[in-house]
Formats: sequence, C-alpha cells, structure tokens
Amino acid sequence: MKKFLFLSFFISIWAMAWAQSDCILVMVHNLRSNKGVIRYALYNEKNEFANYKDIFKEGVAEVKEGSARFLICDVPDGNYGLCLLHDENNNGDMNYNAMGIPKEGFGFSNDARVQLSPPKFSACKFIKKGETGIRVKMRYML
Repeated sequence: MKKFLFLSFFISIWAMAWAQSDCILVMVHNLRSNKGVIRYALYNEKNEFANYKDIFKEGVAEVKEGSARFLICDVPDGNYGLCLLHDENNNGDMNYNAMGIPKEGFGFSNDARVQLSPPKFSACKFIKKGETGIRVKMRYML
C-alpha cells in the first residue's frame, strides 16, 4: 500500500510539473506601490512588438507587497518579448502627464531600456524552453 501511495504521489507531482512546462514564470520587482494591477503583453517574433494590438498573449496580475508573480501558460518554446504596465489606477491604459511623460510604471523583458520609444524586440528577446522564469524591473519616470 505504501508503494502505491508513493507511486501515485510521484505521478501526480510529475503530471503537475509536465503540465506547467509550457509556462513562463514572471517575477516583477521594484514596484513603488501596491495599488492597481500589472498588465502584460507577450509577443513572439511573428507579432509586431510593443504595438499593443498584435499581441501573442495578454493578461492581468495582482500586485502584492511591492512585487508580482504570475504564470503565462500555453506558450510553446521559442523567442518572446514581454511588455509590462503597472496600471496603478486600474483603468486599462498608460497615463501620461501634460508633457507626455508616463505617470505609471513600465518594464520589459531583459530590463531593456527605453529611450524616446519602446525598445526593439531584439533588446527584449528571451528564449523560452520548457519551464522558464524571468525577472523584470518596473521603471518609473515620474
């Protein structure tokens, strides 16, 4: 009986790990507040990066204690780029001041830097192979 319980426990753990092997674990740090949500847009090489219309996968994650952790699942192995928004007022959009400077936080995979426009896909590209985890630093201009 003990062998059966051990075997069924082992199989269930293996099945959970296998089921999540098509996921990307995203860990977001450097959030300035616990307000609002994190909105994400995942792009592959076939999508037009950072146009916020031609998105491979998108979603929303909770903010807890100055960080966020979430899974993006059903993602086949390949090259991807990730854009994040700390939507502090949860209105679904990036808010800007009168001079056009973002009032809310943003981040990109590989912690790619922003100049006067979003970074290129090549700067944000990461390889997803099996279970993949990435860290993204949230940045604020104001």
